[in-house]
Amino acid sequence: MASAQRVYTLGNSALANYFAYEIAQIESQKLIPNIVLLLDNQKKLNRFLDNNSQLTRKVKDSLAPPEGSKQFMATSSPPTLASGEPAIMENLIMAVKGNKYFSNLMRKYGASLDGSSNVLLVDPPVGSLEYLFGKMWKNKSLARPNMLLGLTSPQGEGLNASKLQNYSSSNEFEVTTDMKGGKLNLTLSSIPPTYETFDREAELRAAEEIRNNPIVNLLNSTENISTQIFEYSELNMLRFEGLIVNSCIESLSILFDCKYTNELLKTPRARHILKAMISEQVKILTLSYPILKTVPNYDIAFDVERLYSVVQQKLNSVYRRSTLYSQMMQLNESGINQLTGYFVRLAYGCKVDCRWNETVTWLVKSKIQIKKSRSLDYRNL
Repeated sequence: MASAQRVYTLGNSALANYFAYEIAQIESQKLIPNIVLLLDNQKKLNRFLDNNSQLTRKVKDSLAPPEGSKQFMATSSPPTLASGEPAIMENLIMAVKGNKYFSNLMRKYGASLDGSSNVLLVDPPVGSLEYLFGKMWKNKSLARPNMLLGLTSPQGEGLNASKLQNYSSSNEFEVTTDMKGGKLNLTLSSIPPTYETFDREAELRAAEEIRNNPIVNLLNSTENISTQIFEYSELNMLRFEGLIVNSCIESLSILFDCKYTNELLKTPRARHILKAMISEQVKILTLSYPILKTVPNYDIAFDVERLYSVVQQKLNSVYRRSTLYSQMMQLNESGINQLTGYFVRLAYGCKVDCRWNETVTWLVKSKIQIKKSRSLDYRNL
């Protein structure tokens, strides 16, 4: 049997270790799989080596012993040739939380990517694709990798991988198997060379070609990862829909101190506030990305009434705590920057009114700042 192609995994999301561990179980992998973990720094690499260079698989919140462990190759530096020049990474899987961290990693490893590289971005931070198009590969003459977008919950359901994305453990090299149905559902698409124009024929060809991509073939060979392929414009609209839905629910849940998100429906004028936020967000997205209007079914996908019904349906069907609330308890503002804060940044860029989303963003940040100040006040100790 042919040896599996080398894969590099990178990122601060628990998904990075999850993908590495699952790919390592493929029959074509050797005792030490042809997978390299790209770790943050030398200190983390030393901790990994002290851990016998292993990732350990464990059921989350279980007192049962680990299900198994696997040794991996790892480094904290970009791969290099004997001459000292950057070595090209054939296949890279990135699972990153946070725009700043994402841009730092791309600057660090960008020289090891070229037109022959395959890069899968798993649940990339909102705004990261704009960074790639607008800064890293703004010069279209530069060789750009084959970019793939992979979303674990494209419409923001949070029913599949949200527990895994936000999973934390006292053991940083532990892989959780806390999956609904035992499998991780991954929706894939090929990222086009530009988002300034829409070419349906090119998207159809790309959706067909992605089936033969080495990373996709590896994922399809795993036991616990299920893939589905979409056209980019279709997946991107689902992504924006999920962003709209989550930004409304999460931010308002914080403001109204909702223990569970479905309590939002009981707040006064909830319908009015939600519709105002959604309407403003749709306008901001349309002005920021004029190409959206040329995509089939745009009018249906971005209809305010339909989006409000999606929010309402999610609030009625999912009895869950706010993800942003747990971040607020950790005095972390990054969550709101990825939600309503993203729309505010877009609005500033295209000079359009964003009073609803701006106000909500300010209020949430102020609430977190007050909580942070209290934690530092000796009178509250």
